[in-house]
Amino acid sequence: DLDSAIEASDHLSGGGAASSASGGDDFAALAIGPFVSLLQSELDRCGSALRTKLDGIEEEARTLHDEAEASLQRFEAGGVDGDGFPSPSKAAKATKNNEAATARVAREEASRMRASASSVGASLRATNLSARRSAAAFRRIATEADARLTRTSSPSSPRVALSGRTKSCRDVADKALRRTSGPWSNARTGGAIVALLSDIYAMARAMDGTVNLGGGGGGGGEGKELVIGSDGKWVAPDAFERKTHKYWADEDRLAEVMAACVKEIPLLVYGKKGNIAPKKSSPQTTNTSASQKTWDVLATPINNIYFDNCANMPLYRERIMREEGARLIRLRWYGDDRPKGDDVVFLEMKTHHMKWVNMKSVKRRVSVLERDVVPALLDFSRPLTPALASEIVTRANPSLNSSAKKQGKSDAVNLLLECRALIEELNLKPCVRTRYLRTAFQSSESNALRVTVDRDVELTDVSGTPSGKWCLPSNTPLDPST
Repeated sequence: DLDSAIEASDHLSGGGAASSASGGDDFAALAIGPFVSLLQSELDRCGSALRTKLDGIEEEARTLHDEAEASLQRFEAGGVDGDGFPSPSKAAKATKNNEAATARVAREEASRMRASASSVGASLRATNLSARRSAAAFRRIATEADARLTRTSSPSSPRVALSGRTKSCRDVADKALRRTSGPWSNARTGGAIVALLSDIYAMARAMDGTVNLGGGGGGGGEGKELVIGSDGKWVAPDAFERKTHKYWADEDRLAEVMAACVKEIPLLVYGKKGNIAPKKSSPQTTNTSASQKTWDVLATPINNIYFDNCANMPLYRERIMREEGARLIRLRWYGDDRPKGDDVVFLEMKTHHMKWVNMKSVKRRVSVLERDVVPALLDFSRPLTPALASEIVTRANPSLNSSAKKQGKSDAVNLLLECRALIEELNLKPCVRTRYLRTAFQSSESNALRVTVDRDVELTDVSGTPSGKWCLPSNTPLDPST
C-alpha cells in the first residue's frame, strides 16, 4: 500500500510531505530515507519468499532426477525386482512377448517422467510470471514514491545522499532486481532447475528409444556429420551447412524459453557428456547460490575477433544485406582468458548462399595455435605456402596426420589458405571484438538442430590493434566512446 508506506515514511521523517512547503532537498532526504528502508525491507521479504519457492521447485526436480536415474540404471543393468526392467541384451534373447512387455514398461516409465517434468516446468513458469509481476510492481511503486516524496523539493532528479551514496527509491529497486545472482536472477534463468529438467527429458528419451532432433532420425542429420571425440564427448564439427533463425527474447521470460527447449533437445556443454545437472549442494549451501554457479558453468563465455577493412567494412555490409556469397572471417576462443602460445584458436569462415544458387550456407573452421595466428594470417612479409599452411594445421591438429583423415587435413589447409588470400586481397584487419555468454541446446547424437541463447553481449572497436598483432593485450585501456 503506497499511501500507507509513504504515510509511515512521513511519520518517521518527522514532517509532512503535503504540509511542508519548503526545505527542498533537505526535506527530500528526510522523506525518502525512511521509505527506502521500508522498500528495501519489502524487497528482501519478497526475495526470501521467491528463494523459498525456487528451492522447493529445485528439490522436486532433484527428487524426480534421482528417480529417473535409478529407473534408467535398472533398465540398462537388467535383472528383476519390484520396479526392474530386463536389460536390452536379455530382452533380445527373450520371446517377442517379453520384448513387447519390456518396451511397454519403458514407455510407461518414460511417459511418467515426462509428465512429472512438465509439472515442474509449469511450476517454474508460474513462479517466473509471479516474479515478473512483482518486479514490475516494485519499479512502479518506487517511481511513484520518488515523484510524490520529492513533490515539494527541487525539480531536479530525486536523488539524495544516503550513507555516502547517491540513491533514490528506484535506484534501490533496480539494484535488487538486476542482481546477477540471487532469487530474482534465478527466476529469470531457471538456475539448476533447467539443467535438472534437461537430464530428466534426456533420460526419458533414452528409456523409450526416442530422440527429438528436429531434423529426422539418428546420425548427423541431412548434410551434417556427427563429430565425437576419442573420449566419447561431442565436439563442434569443422564444417556444416547452416540455416538459421534469430530472435530477440525477453530476459525476464528466459526461464520459459529454456524450459521449452529442454523438452525437445538437451542442454549441451562443450566437452562434456552424460547428465550435466549438479549434485545436491551441501547443507551449508543454498539451492539458489548453487543454481547460480550451475548457470555460470552452463553459460560459456565466447570471444570473437572479426576481420574487416576497417575503413568501409565491406564484409559487414555484405552480410547485413545478405548478398550472395557474403563471407565473414573471425577468430574465436572459449573462456575469458586470452589465448597464448600453444592455446588453440578457431579460425572460422561463414559463407551465405541464396536459394536461387542451389547451394547451402556453410560454416567452416580450422584450429590453429595462438603463436601461429600472425604467421598464418597477418605476416605479409612471408607468403603462406601450402607447405607452411600444412605445418600450421598439423601443429594444432596432430590427429589429422592419419591416412584416414587425409581429406579432413586437405580441407583444413585449403580453408587456411582461402582466409589468408581474402585477408590480403581486401586488406582485412582485426576490427570488432564480441563477447557473450552462450548456453546451447543440442542432442549429442546429432548436429541437425541447435538452439543457442546469448546473453550479456558486448561489442568493442579493436580497429586500433597494432600491426602484427591479432588481438589487443588484455590490459589495454579502451576508449569508452568506442
